[in-house]
Amino acid sequence: MAAKTAVLAAYDRMTIEQAKAYRQASAKGTALEKYVTLNALSKIDLDLYRMKEAGTVVRGEIEPPRSSSWLRRRRSPRSTSTR
Repeated sequence: MAAKTAVLAAYDRMTIEQAKAYRQASAKGTALEKYVTLNALSKIDLDLYRMKEAGTVVRGEIEPPRSSSWLRRRRSPRSTSTR
């Protein structure tokens, strides 16, 4: 249970850092690299580059992630072996 709580807390922090980046169209000043894979970071950087080129940013308040409560309720699939 402690591992699941740690994963969900990291997911929440990653979502908050991602929201910060989208608000300023830049990953500077965020800790995204701490929470996402290199592949995910490159996709986020591409999004941010396109936003900067278009002169757009996300506006409004940063809300806490909602999906982590869904993840907490979700049950893992189970399987059994017939051997």
